[in-house]
Amino acid sequence: ISQGQTATVTWTSTNASGCHIWDGVYGHPLRTVGTGGSLVVAPHQPQSYRYQVNCDGAGKATDQFAGQLVVTQ
Repeated sequence: ISQGQTATVTWTSTNASGCHIWDGVYGHPLRTVGTGGSLVVAPHQPQSYRYQVNCDGAGKATDQFAGQLVVTQ
């Protein structure tokens, strides 16, 4: 996307009890989220951003879903 625009990160998971979305630039969870949903993001610097959703299921097994967003000037 071009700098100043927004993008929507979406996810869905089955057999999960909860999910967290992570911002790969800062390396900490943005928020706890449901097992499906979307989040509008507006990165402010021209660079690559990696968003990762980690979902916990039965027995605390973790599934990971990741996507990369490239912001250009």
